Amino acid sequence: MLIPYRILASLPGIQAEGEMTDPLGRRGQALSYQEEIEPGLFTQVRTVVDPSTGLLLAQVRTNTTTLANGRQAELRVSTSYQVVDWTDERPELPARRD
Repeated sequence: MLIPYRILASLPGIQAEGEMTDPLGRRGQALSYQEEIEPGLFTQVRTVVDPSTGLLLAQVRTNTTTLANGRQAELRVSTSYQVVDWTDERPELPARRD
């Protein structure tokens, strides 16, 4: 894993999870941490990085909560990045709304 990700993995609360497959089926190294977004509702955040290039492949967020009947419920949301690159083009701004 590249140096910036090694530094990130050494921070309190961050765990290096080793190899993981992202939602698009690519293999990378995963870093994770947990955050409580409101009382009783937790999110596990996993960031998947391509160790050969250092590029971000995906972020997977898993929300876990306890239902009224005591069962656990999970909801997974992911963002996958197919291209991460620099550009000299200016972004197209959305139309102004009144």
